[in-house]
Amino acid sequence: MSTSDRGLSLLKKMGWKQGTSLGRRGDGILKPVEVEVSNIRMKGNTRGLGFGKETVKDLVRPFPGQTVIGVVKIYSSGEHYGAGSSYFGRVYIPGGAMRHILNLTKVSSHALIGKAVRVLLLGSEENAKYPWRVVRCI
Repeated sequence: MSTSDRGLSLLKKMGWKQGTSLGRRGDGILKPVEVEVSNIRMKGNTRGLGFGKETVKDLVRPFPGQTVIGVVKIYSSGEHYGAGSSYFGRVYIPGGAMRHILNLTKVSSHALIGKAVRVLLLGSEENAKYPWRVVRCI
């Protein structure tokens, strides 16, 4: 670390000493967070942070029958089923759950796109197209 760093001087003014950890209780990080900076914004690059980095391996794969409570953002809505995404991965929303969500929100199925709902999710089989399925709204 350079002694001319603005952040370092602020930390020292607040009583921090080099070699000690951060945090009120002294149990925080010892090394600064490293940031890789390369080609931040090249001409024509309109991708956001994390674009293209999510892989199927990175998503939380459920055990068949596993249940979790999560928030699902709906990205596809139809008469008989819908689809969404959550922290856990892609989610299938069966017709009954879609009708229930429509009744609760009192909007058309097309107006649901982009909305987030809190639901109980059930894990599907390992090779299923959607690893999670909505069981009910919460």
